[in-house]
Amino acid sequence: MQAINDNKAVQFLESLLEERPRSAVIAMHIAWLRNSPGGYVSTADDAGVPLDLEILYKAAAATFQDWPLPASWSMALPPGGRILNREKAIERLRSLADEENHLLASIFAGHVITMSSTATADQDLDYYVELFLNCIRDKHVINNIVSGAISRNSDQLADPDFW
Repeated sequence: MQAINDNKAVQFLESLLEERPRSAVIAMHIAWLRNSPGGYVSTADDAGVPLDLEILYKAAAATFQDWPLPASWSMALPPGGRILNREKAIERLRSLADEENHLLASIFAGHVITMSSTATADQDLDYYVELFLNCIRDKHVINNIVSGAISRNSDQLADPDFW
């Protein structure tokens, strides 16, 4: 899968000042790297469908922007957007037994759908949801995003004296 808008995605990451959304973007980026060696994954389902990193990063940040999660959030996905594989994504979401993961992934998917309406190409919603679920599979990741620990620790990794 080809990645697009990487420069815009990096600019977005660098513009984030708050630790929680910055942690969400860093965690999402790591999940993408782990699941897409070299930034490319090619399967029969997604051939030619680019992954918009700007949408990926912005949707991850927006998902964790407000915490704690609103108790009355609707898990119904919004209509529209430039997306493919909506039904596969809905089935993936329905199969989740963990309520927190289901809520977070539904919120994330809603952001992807909304943001994709201005995308230059259709986006594979099921792939976005799969990446997000891989990102939050470990509950410690959610806790580290919410606490901002990922962002704080990433600053240490960027320090040349650390190495």
